[in-house]
Amino acid sequence: MRHSVLLGALLPGLAALAGVEPQGPAGPPQEPAPVIQLAVTPGRPEFRALKYTLLPDPLDLTHGNAAPLWMRAGERASNVQRDLFQGPNKVVAPVGTPLNPEGKQVALQDLPKDEIRSYLAHFSTTLRIADQAAHCDECDWELPPMTMQDFDFPLEDIQHMRTIAALLHTRFLLELSEKRFDDAIHTMQINFALARDVGKGQTLIQDLVGIAIGAITFGEVEQWEQVPGSPNLFWALTDLPAPIVDVGPAMRSELTPLYRSFPPLKEVLRTKGALSEEETNRIVAELFKDWSTLIGQDVPEWQRKLGAATLVLKTYPTAKKFLKDHGRTDEQLDAMPAAQVVLLYFAEQYDEIKDDYLKWLNVPPWQARPGLEEVGKKVRIIGPTGNPILLLLPAVEKVYGARVRIEYQADYLRCAEALRYYAMTHDGKPPASLADVKLPLPADPYTGEGFGKFYSVQADGTAVFEVPPPPNMPPLLGRCFVLK
Repeated sequence: MRHSVLLGALLPGLAALAGVEPQGPAGPPQEPAPVIQLAVTPGRPEFRALKYTLLPDPLDLTHGNAAPLWMRAGERASNVQRDLFQGPNKVVAPVGTPLNPEGKQVALQDLPKDEIRSYLAHFSTTLRIADQAAHCDECDWELPPMTMQDFDFPLEDIQHMRTIAALLHTRFLLELSEKRFDDAIHTMQINFALARDVGKGQTLIQDLVGIAIGAITFGEVEQWEQVPGSPNLFWALTDLPAPIVDVGPAMRSELTPLYRSFPPLKEVLRTKGALSEEETNRIVAELFKDWSTLIGQDVPEWQRKLGAATLVLKTYPTAKKFLKDHGRTDEQLDAMPAAQVVLLYFAEQYDEIKDDYLKWLNVPPWQARPGLEEVGKKVRIIGPTGNPILLLLPAVEKVYGARVRIEYQADYLRCAEALRYYAMTHDGKPPASLADVKLPLPADPYTGEGFGKFYSVQADGTAVFEVPPPPNMPPLLGRCFVLK
């Protein structure tokens, strides 16, 4: 349960890192969707579709594991940052950069460029190591197989990765403000590689951090699109892995440690027939002891026995009906001690729900989301009082929702770049419809439909591509792209 509690505590901060805040109760009027003025320079696109890419070129990779390098870079960054921000001569990050505590928005042309250069110089070693990490050909965080008792992912490591992303974003802003497009692309490549590599861990916490860093870097693409003369990134975005962070492996990892964490449950499932009362009581005692240790409570043995007996008595009728509905006979169930019936019910129901979650991971999001929501409703109806081991389920719906949001962001940015691509080759004029672009456009991951319904051309010839926020999210997370 520790990982579920930890994940719940982290979700608000990770959402803020990604610029994604859950829709809260009604309050003051919310900010509208930002208006993005797409910059177009009429001419010809690059002869090479992938002259610019958003991950390092495979030809530039070296053999090695990126994970320890990312850790070194992050620890170095946090140490330097701590030294800079303390003492009488402390240094404050320049206004308009992610690490500035005031968090003010500053236009690119108004950035304090000399201050940023001086500030980034303190982190030259961090940025050099991050570049090395991004150019490794593999990333293995080397975490042991997960158990509930041993889950101890250090929060400071997550903060280190956030610091690297913020430094890279600061450097990107400086490079873009000076129209050093090749340098800015290189910096985006490192941040996208960081997002991808952090998301290669076996935990959903790592996935959430990777998704958040990816969201920040897609935000850099949005800033890129507004700068006159910026090369078109349609094919570069299309070339990225979709999604940039695959949450499937971590979900499988976090949905399957039950039997590693509680080995006695394996005995119950492996036994074809009835266990003896003595054997059943031994397994129940071991499980309650392990559970008490997990939740950090030193429960006396007599209290554990009383709790077990009460739980069995309360749950037995439901457990017997469930197992009958799933193929067991009355004769088989009547031969089993009541506690064995209840344990079988808990374990088999957990496995059924686990499979119901996992089966949706390999279908398109617009098909998966309704299915995942139905499983979530089922879990909430059963509740921890109906099956206490359901408390061990990770926050699958929240993490999958974050994955779809970042995919949505990547897809509407591709459409915006498609508009810029069209206008570049048509004397700056926008297409009459999105379908006129004649490029392989993505589908909306929330509906499976095209993005064309969000596009229109006004009477004065201004093209408006107004993308709504994700479902149940604030208007600020929508976008209104304008092409004049």
